[in-house]
Formats: sequence, C-alpha cells, structure tokens
Amino acid sequence: MQALTASVALQVFNAVTGIVLARGLMPGERGTLAAAILWPGLLSSLIAFGVADAIACRSSAHPDERASLLSTGIVMSLALSLVATPIGLVLLPRLLSHYGSDAVESSKLFLLYIPLYLTWQNMAAVLLGALHTVEFNVARILQVGLAAAGIVALALGHLGSVRGFVIVYLVANAGTLGYVVWRAMRLRLEIRRPSGRIGWAVLSYGARSHLGTVSGITNEYLDQAVISVVLPASQLAYYAIATSVLTPMVLLGTSLGMMAMPSLASQPDESIRARNVARYTRVTLALEVGLALAIFAVIPILIVALFGHPYEPAVIPAHILVFAAVFLGTNRLLSAGLRASNRPLTAGTADLIASVATVAGLVVLIPKMGIAGAAVTSLCAYGVATVFYSVALRRLLGASYAALLVARPSDFRFILRRMLGH
Repeated sequence: MQALTASVALQVFNAVTGIVLARGLMPGERGTLAAAILWPGLLSSLIAFGVADAIACRSSAHPDERASLLSTGIVMSLALSLVATPIGLVLLPRLLSHYGSDAVESSKLFLLYIPLYLTWQNMAAVLLGALHTVEFNVARILQVGLAAAGIVALALGHLGSVRGFVIVYLVANAGTLGYVVWRAMRLRLEIRRPSGRIGWAVLSYGARSHLGTVSGITNEYLDQAVISVVLPASQLAYYAIATSVLTPMVLLGTSLGMMAMPSLASQPDESIRARNVARYTRVTLALEVGLALAIFAVIPILIVALFGHPYEPAVIPAHILVFAAVFLGTNRLLSAGLRASNRPLTAGTADLIASVATVAGLVVLIPKMGIAGAAVTSLCAYGVATVFYSVALRRLLGASYAALLVARPSDFRFILRRMLGH
C-alpha cells in the first residue's frame, strides 16, 4: 500500500509540475529546460554502477553491515560524481550549443544534481533494505514534491525561467538528501568507516546488474537524447509532454518492483520466490493493460486541456507510447524480480537486446518520422525486452506462457495482502 500511495503522490506532483511548466513556457523554452536537465540526469544514471540496488539487497541480506553500507555508499557516490562531472563539463557545450549559451550554462549548473542524487539514493537504499519502506517512499515523494512546490512558486511570482527551474530541482534534491540523512541517523547505527570489502561486494553485484541498467537507460532516454541533439527544442518539448502523460503506467510497474524486491530477496526458498515473481508479473501486466486502454481513449483531451493547444502535436507520439508503457512498466517489475532472484545478468541481457533495437530504430526512424519514429522505436524495444524476460521467467518456473501472463483472482489477493503488510 505504501508503494501505491507513493506512486499516486508522485503522479500528482509530476502532473502539477508538467502542467505548470507547459503553461508557463512556450514549447521552445520547455524543450530547452528538458534538454538542460536530461544530460546530467543521464550521466548520474550511467555512472551509478548499480550501487543503490546492490546496497538495498545487501542491507536486506546482511543487517549487521548497514552502518558500513551507509558510509561506504556515501564515499562511492562522491567518487562516482568526481568521475561524471568533468565528463559533463566537456560534453554539454558540444551537445547543447544549438540551444544557446543559457541552456549550456544551466545544464552545467545542474551537474550538481549528480552528487546530491547519488548520495541520497545510496543512503535510502540502506533504509529500503532494512524494510523502512515508509521513509524510502517519503524520500521519493519529497524529491518530486519539493520540486513541484518550487516550480509553482516561481510561476505564481512570474519568475519562471530555465535557470530558475534548474535551481529548484537542485534545491529539491538537497532537501531530499537532508531528509534521508536525518532518517538514517534515527537507525541509531554505530558510526563505522567505509569498508573496502563491502565496497568491493557492492561493486561486484553492481557490475553484474549495471549492464542492464545502462541498457535500460538507453531504452528509456536515448530517444529524448537523440531528439535533443538533432531536432528543434519544440520537438523535444512535444515528446516530453507525450511521455509525461504515461507516467502513471511507468510508476505503477516501478512501485510494484520496489515493493517486490526486498521481500523476494529475503525469501530463502527459491521455489516460493519464483512463484511470487510470477504473481507480481501477472498482476502488473493486467493493471498496465487496463490503465493503457483508459489513457489511450482520453489522450487528445488530456493534452489540450492540461497543457494547452501549443502542445497538440504531442498527441500522435503519446498514442504510440501508451502501448510502449505497458511493456516498460511490466519490464520494471520483471527486472526487479530477476535481480532479487540473483539473476542480474539475465535482466541485463534483456535490456541489452532492447538497447540494440533502440539504437537501430532511432537511426532509421527519427530522420523519416521525427518524434513519432522515436515513439515507434520505444514500442518495439520495450516489447523485445518483455519477450526475453518472459522466456527467462518461463525457464525459471517451468510453466506455460499463459500461466505466467494471465492474472488470477488469487494473484490480486496476494498482492493486496503484501500492500497491507500481511
């Protein structure tokens, strides 16, 4: 229930943010802001090296190491930031020069996001592994909620600008870090030095899963990255609006995956763990399909009513992406389940195959179809990953595809009991 509540709160704040930004900025400015925050965000995800996932799993399996995991995670986040930031300073002027100097400088400023984000993610992972899910979900909500509050405040004061909104996002992440530090201190863990042994174990797990993380990022964000480089800023704005309409579907799969991972990882019986992965998968797919049908029917009305007529070109890619989101949301759950079953390489392989499809599709379709081509590419790539995940899960369980993918009433009762903490 906590994960679902967090998803609803995140969706509300994201909706407020998206609407206010669209109403306050013309498509060109909205696209410039999207590009300015996109590249530092990509760098932070690419350089994270799977550390947060590894810390969450190790915190769950080895409670006695949580104090060392906190200090080790902080050191690792700062070290990784020192690698990513110079790369960003070199790349951003080359990638965003056609947006103008203000966009480049704003994006450079947003590189401060990398140490803030990585640090609170690694610390929150210790809380998640300790099953402090309330604190973990509050951190997720706080990051988006603080940003939404700041953006609304700037808009009401007619002070909105690309630079101003970038600063708001940084302040939101700093506030989230402060909250996570406070909650981590309340664990009353003995202060310990960073551990090389634990750090190596975390990196070892992260290395096995990071290929999948990189591939997943490629599948999810490479389309926007390519659009930001080769198409006008307004096209990136339309595509960002199209993807934002589908946020509820992505958050659903992500939240169920976050809810499932600690309980699955702590389950010693492999057969029970495998059956529970299948249950989560069936429920996630059923919910994603139902939500997709509802959203598809109202996309034209939603985009014009919420964001305004200037963003009407977002309707076509949104109609395509709604089906892609079914696969993406399901993949989030499948990836979490396989990683919790100590099969991170399987999850990584699925995302790697999909990333190859993404690169090929973007090269061929964006020049011919523009942002609609990017949407078709995402649909195909996520679908390929879902097929691979399903084959892997079928081998793990030895069950038919129908048994894996068709939800039963007992599955929903099982998930509901988990949400209620039973």
